[in-house]
Amino acid sequence: MQAISASIVQGSAVGPASYVVNASDLQAVTVGNVLCKYADDTYAIIAPDNVHTRTAELDNVKAWANMNNLRLNLAKCAEIIFYDSRRKRQPVLPSPLPNVPRVQSLKILGVTFSSKLSVAEHVCNIIRSSAQTCHALRLLRAHGMVNASLQVVCRAIITAKLIYAASAWWGLTTEADRQRLEAIIRRGKRTDMCSGNHPTLGLGLGLGLAIAELVERADDELFDKVLINSGHVLYSILPRETVSTYALRRRRHNRELSSKTVKSCLRRILGVTRLACMRNTDVMDRLNVKQDIVQRLQTRRLRFFGHVVRMPPERLPLLYRLAWSGRRSTTQRMTKETVVRLGTGRLQK
Repeated sequence: MQAISASIVQGSAVGPASYVVNASDLQAVTVGNVLCKYADDTYAIIAPDNVHTRTAELDNVKAWANMNNLRLNLAKCAEIIFYDSRRKRQPVLPSPLPNVPRVQSLKILGVTFSSKLSVAEHVCNIIRSSAQTCHALRLLRAHGMVNASLQVVCRAIITAKLIYAASAWWGLTTEADRQRLEAIIRRGKRTDMCSGNHPTLGLGLGLGLAIAELVERADDELFDKVLINSGHVLYSILPRETVSTYALRRRRHNRELSSKTVKSCLRRILGVTRLACMRNTDVMDRLNVKQDIVQRLQTRRLRFFGHVVRMPPERLPLLYRLAWSGRRSTTQRMTKETVVRLGTGRLQK
């Protein structure tokens, strides 16, 4: 019998669990960077301010692997830079790392994301795989398989592919992507491979609502699991709890709702999506939701300081008229950082 010379036995049933235990001491070396580990996959998330620490993080992983009798396979490593493609100013990309290729799309736990935070490639992969499954089902039908069995296989394979990790990528889809996904269900119903009265797809619902309802149901199940499990990996990003002294109707949870969440709920009530290009103020007017003067001032002040933060130094305004208390003059020249600090300080009072 030959001795085992590695910490993790590749291909064994206990391999992923052993790696989770073994990689518990692998941490980021720079504050602000995060190492996400799932089974034998490790992802280093580096903030834009810490872009100069990429080499240090990679060397840290190499040193940890050597210490634990492992080897970092650089051939399977990849670097991707996420940025907002809607901005007019193109980002300045850092120089690529040596021996690590820079890619435009990356598969993360079975979901493909592009550098522009688009999932169009992932949708294409789902459609391609579903088309291959439909072709296999047609061959099974030609060999005598009944429709009831074909529908069970269709729900177990195609429907499972449609809703796999949908909570992570459904919000990044466009209307064209959703229409292409809905076409899979329509094709399945047309060929009698997907039952129209199956309770999973919703009874009496349109095809456009069927997939959306499946994703919404998956979101609700995930939220319920995170809410009741304090050890969940997503529990730390939940908003803080609220304490109400009013005897109101029992809510589903006792967490605070951000202004973005409230506006999203108003759009759902009105039945308007982001693709309708309707302003939040128009949505609130149509629902007869009024804002007080404090909320309006806070919104406009945050919008103003956001413009100042995004301005280049040569376009910064030089004079600000402020109401100072005490002996200071009413006009004072300030820098960009002073303006932002003053604005955030007043909002917190």
